[in-house]
Amino acid sequence: MGWKEDGCRLSCRFNRRAKVIVELKSIENIHPVHKKILLTYLRIADRRLGLLFNFGTELFKDGASRVVNKLTDQEQRDSRKGAEAQRRDRCRSRGTSRALRD
Repeated sequence: MGWKEDGCRLSCRFNRRAKVIVELKSIENIHPVHKKILLTYLRIADRRLGLLFNFGTELFKDGASRVVNKLTDQEQRDSRKGAEAQRRDRCRSRGTSRALRD
């Protein structure tokens, strides 16, 4: 399926075995209801991970959100450990000490 208007093109492919649901928005602010809608899609499709991208923000990183459905306790712990390891690696690469980060 494709769509073209004023030189922009959006292509969508649907896969029943897809592991991730991606929702695209172009609005000023993401509100909690937008994440709840994506969570509802995840529950209906029996999927665990959703990504919400808002192209209406000035910086792309400010418009990206991750929504998770039914994480087990172990997966939540692993996710936190992974995020902490990424922060630690970024600080090491910049040479930032823990005292300066806090």
